[in-house]
Amino acid sequence: NAELAKYVALVEKWGYAAEYRAAFGVDLIEELEDLSIKVAKDYPRAVFFCGDLTFTIPSFLTRLLHARTAEEMQRRFRNRSLPLVVMPIRV
Repeated sequence: NAELAKYVALVEKWGYAAEYRAAFGVDLIEELEDLSIKVAKDYPRAVFFCGDLTFTIPSFLTRLLHARTAEEMQRRFRNRSLPLVVMPIRV
């Protein structure tokens, strides 16, 4: 929570309103979806962002470790009509 509070303080220093929410659980995607639904109820015009790691030389190991979380989030958000922007991040 202390680390998240630092980002909130930074954004507020820039003159914007900010808050943070955190969750803990076994399934990352399930927790992200639950948090996003709560945020969308509080802020109906919210837009969500997700990073998708792209490797210059993909291997079996990188595909196994980075198991298409962004694609699953995009599918779930589409089913709930929540806007999600997936941004590629080259590694």
